[in-house]
Amino acid sequence: MSPLLFPYLAARIPVKRLYPILMSFYPVAFLTLPLLNIIARIYRVPGTEAELTKRGTVVLWTALAVPLIITRIAHMCYATNMIFLKHAAPSRASLGRTFGIGQTVAAVARGISPALARCVRPRKPHTWD
Repeated sequence: MSPLLFPYLAARIPVKRLYPILMSFYPVAFLTLPLLNIIARIYRVPGTEAELTKRGTVVLWTALAVPLIITRIAHMCYATNMIFLKHAAPSRASLGRTFGIGQTVAAVARGISPALARCVRPRKPHTWD
């Protein structure tokens, strides 16, 4: 979807405005996930924990496509990141170095973020009663 939709969007919307628009799709995608749980609970077979009715299966799989599509649209913001990096390069000769530094910073951020998240909100020790 991205190779078809992103050029169309980038031609009509300036990239500086497109980036926050695409990033705003991420919270929407994550907020739709609890709705899948609600749908599954509505359409389950009475008296069972995990079995869905036939209609429930169709509705749930159709509803599952919604956050996936929204997430694919939000992923187009990575293309805008590359455009920003390209424009940040001081010269054409240093373009590869600029991309390399950008990818390294992104990889370090992805590697450190779980530890930082743990520091912000430490997990309570589990008691084995």
